[in-house]
Amino acid sequence: MKQVKKEKNKDFVPAGQSTQMIIGATNESDYDIINKSPLLPSLAIPTLKKEHRLYQADWLMRFYGFKPENLLSQENKNFNLLLDPKITWALNNLCEFPKEINKVDYFELLKIPGIGPKSAKKIISSRQKFKIKYEDLKKIGVVTKRAKYFILCDGKYYFDRENFNKKIIEKSLIAEENKPTYEQMRLFE
Repeated sequence: MKQVKKEKNKDFVPAGQSTQMIIGATNESDYDIINKSPLLPSLAIPTLKKEHRLYQADWLMRFYGFKPENLLSQENKNFNLLLDPKITWALNNLCEFPKEINKVDYFELLKIPGIGPKSAKKIISSRQKFKIKYEDLKKIGVVTKRAKYFILCDGKYYFDRENFNKKIIEKSLIAEENKPTYEQMRLFE
């Protein structure tokens, strides 16, 4: 496997300090913030979800190769609070999907929701030894509940092919993302 050399991005300070800002100090949009406006960010009422989306966008730009214009625009200035920025990008660029897991390069794998740098490297390494099947993805570390809408494994699509459209995938992902991750314990059956 060819080792990918990580190039330092001089636009960001170390230790994630680029997300150390006061959310809510001014009325800037998320678009203005990630395009490094000299003004402080602004919200009437700061929200943790909005702060989290900005942090995720910062991460995508530093480690996944995304640019501010990939994530937001003058027409769409704020992040979707129901879906993370990578999923929103994928939904807005559905024409690039589904991507064949067994063929696309490292940087294309990073664009797929549910696949991060570690799992992308494992996919590249594993497919040199065998053809990756959908069942292999969880073992590799892929979050299949997100990835299944955007991938093919050996030519096979693992979501309903007839429903490969933005509205249906978005609705399914919102339902999945907002599911409680806990179950109430019961004293009596």
